[in-house]
Amino acid sequence: MIEKGAHHPYLSNKSEDAGSGKPKDEEDFDPFVKPKDARKVGRYTPLHWASYKGWYKIVCKFLKVGLSPLEIDMYGNTAVH
Repeated sequence: MIEKGAHHPYLSNKSEDAGSGKPKDEEDFDPFVKPKDARKVGRYTPLHWASYKGWYKIVCKFLKVGLSPLEIDMYGNTAVH
């Protein structure tokens, strides 16, 4: 999957505000602040599924290619949850 680029839609862009798509200044960016309505911006990522299934080798590969462990699902949970 990684060789074919299936992870590209799930790469996080640190310069955008979650949900609004507006660029934020680097100094104002706080990745630990959850959006007000996670149902609008949350999604399951391949990292969520690999973590949920306990596939730690796949989780490591996803983290190495840049998937963010801070992405949330529609309930506000990260892959670490």
